[in-house]
Amino acid sequence: MSGPRIHIPRATGARARKKAEELEQLIARLREMEDFPADARTAEGTLARRKAAQASFHSFCKTYLPDLIQGDGCVLHDDIAAGCQALGDGKAAPVRDPGPFGEVVEPADQALEAAEIHAVVKAAPRGHAKSTWGTIAFSAWCILTGRKGYAQLVSDTQDQAKGFVEAIRTLIEESPRIRCDWGQVQVEGPEGLIDLVVPTGPEGERPAFRLARLQGFGSGQRLRGRTFQGRRPDLIILDDVENDEAVENPDRRKKLRRWFIKAVLPALDPSCGALAVWGTILHEDSLLWSVLRMFGGAIWRCWDEGETPLWPERFPAGHLRWLRATMDAEDPGSFAQEMENRAQGDDEKPFKAFQEYDQLPERLSVLTHIDPAMGKRRSDFTALVTVGFAPDGLCYVLDAVIKRLGPTETGRAILAQRESYPGAVQSEDVAYQAALVEIVDLLSANEGVMIPVRPVKPIGGDKPTRIASMAPHVETGRILFPRLSPLAKGNGSIEPCLIGGASGIRKLQSQLLAFPKGANDDGPDALQGAVAGRWRKKSFAGAGIGMKPGREAFEVRL
Repeated sequence: MSGPRIHIPRATGARARKKAEELEQLIARLREMEDFPADARTAEGTLARRKAAQASFHSFCKTYLPDLIQGDGCVLHDDIAAGCQALGDGKAAPVRDPGPFGEVVEPADQALEAAEIHAVVKAAPRGHAKSTWGTIAFSAWCILTGRKGYAQLVSDTQDQAKGFVEAIRTLIEESPRIRCDWGQVQVEGPEGLIDLVVPTGPEGERPAFRLARLQGFGSGQRLRGRTFQGRRPDLIILDDVENDEAVENPDRRKKLRRWFIKAVLPALDPSCGALAVWGTILHEDSLLWSVLRMFGGAIWRCWDEGETPLWPERFPAGHLRWLRATMDAEDPGSFAQEMENRAQGDDEKPFKAFQEYDQLPERLSVLTHIDPAMGKRRSDFTALVTVGFAPDGLCYVLDAVIKRLGPTETGRAILAQRESYPGAVQSEDVAYQAALVEIVDLLSANEGVMIPVRPVKPIGGDKPTRIASMAPHVETGRILFPRLSPLAKGNGSIEPCLIGGASGIRKLQSQLLAFPKGANDDGPDALQGAVAGRWRKKSFAGAGIGMKPGREAFEVRL
């Protein structure tokens, strides 16, 4: 048998083209695999190898895919193998700490834990054989050993998924090593779907067979309702289901998450279903990040902080340095994304560090800006950011509340903020703002106080442009943050971090550091509104925020 059974179409987009090329090269290498030496092709040798491979996924890979495994591999491959072994055995998969080569992500969704969905989730650098181990070898092992009978493979496009199916077909049907030990597997089916008749013993024994199916899908396709021999899929593998263009669109990110929750998870056989998710983090609000937080998992990087490589046989340090220079020259930040699983590189980040204060000045003009949200589970956060302006024009960040709040909760937070920080209060002028003003009026009347909430319209470009315009002021220390350990001291009348606490400031800083690819930017948007609330009124030495000058700011003398 020679030549590909299907043609893997030339994909559009650099990532998709690269994936298609890698699959074509992999299929070519699979067709060149060598048989066992003549003295190993014995009945005793076959039985020993099958017994070892039946029990151990790692042994299966080393025995039947030695040319693809490339030497001893690395600790990432050991981690993937351990996870695949657990899924194949119907057990909860362990999470190995990558140590200096990455980080562990703890599961956050206890509802999924209670559902006892066995899942393995890994973010791995490009080119580090995650698909070879976790998709091609794992699927073949599950089918040949009878652990799984219906596997669905999902990739960014159906063409890529068909490429994976073709690679597995080639391995099972044409590998002389598998044919020697497992017999001739009959494979039939159109593009992207193969039905397999798998012998349960080596050639020469009394014939007995089992049936299996392998099917490929593109992300977003319908998976629910598909069965084989009356059973739902007992294995679903998601391998690089996202692309660079889609993750930049918030609506497409939400749509993909809905598809995962509503289509992928319900499609699994509830009694024995297993889920494996492999990929590279393309965005801090990507599906891969969401699934990591759901089930827990590990993020692996190509090297540690000292530039010691994760897989030196395949990616020595010198080669990685060359890759970094080459990739970043073409697309800044691409090495950090593709090889270090960082959603963006430092060169892409407008905000990299923060200058801090230990003591507040005696006189401050205080302003609280509110960026309201409706408080639904998947909505944006409500953000209240309070700042104080010194006579020299420096801006001191006093407090930040960034939470999912309903209208009444938001009103109470405004009252608490205003009580601790006397000063002007303003809110972004949106449809919800009018209702918020009514709520604040009712709550403040009960307290016997009057808190006018002034509506303001953002100007100075779109939201990303407005937020990014603060970067030089943060970098030069014109916008200062409280030192959190220990907390900065007040001036006798105002203490920083009274309402939101240190966690509120940290969340604000975290969103600034993740901007513009972070999952949320409500805190930075509120900070920009507060800063612009002063700088639109009074000229300032660094007022490149793009706000219009006007009346003198509301000032509180302390």
